[in-house]
Amino acid sequence: MKFLRLSLLAASLCVAPAPAPGRDTVVAGPMFTVKQGRELKIKGADLRITFLAVEEDSRCPKDVECIQAGNARVRLLARNSKGARARFVLNTDILRGARRYEFGKYGIELIRLSPQPTAGAPKRRAYEAVLSIYGGTPPNR
Repeated sequence: MKFLRLSLLAASLCVAPAPAPGRDTVVAGPMFTVKQGRELKIKGADLRITFLAVEEDSRCPKDVECIQAGNARVRLLARNSKGARARFVLNTDILRGARRYEFGKYGIELIRLSPQPTAGAPKRRAYEAVLSIYGGTPPNR
């Protein structure tokens, strides 16, 4: 657990000041965070990822006991400098849809979406997605 906290802290420190409105540059690593409406350029890789929208958030509120976890569907856009682009959806629940997407030689995996819903709270939130970027074979999870 301590390693996970340190990894998350290290990943959160990878986001540099935005070089342009709506864009951040990050160093490729095990995990990083992207805010809804922002674009990330992966430093050292020909890859940009934009967090477009949350299409669904039926996850169980954190202050409620549920019989199932629910799901969140996150719409992303990946593109490279050669003009290739792809819009795709990743899910928090693997049983409801893909958590990973292959774009060229890169894999993009949704690790987590925050904030977790709260009972009685309004639906509109400032979402952040924690993603993992990898090349070649996906990591074992």
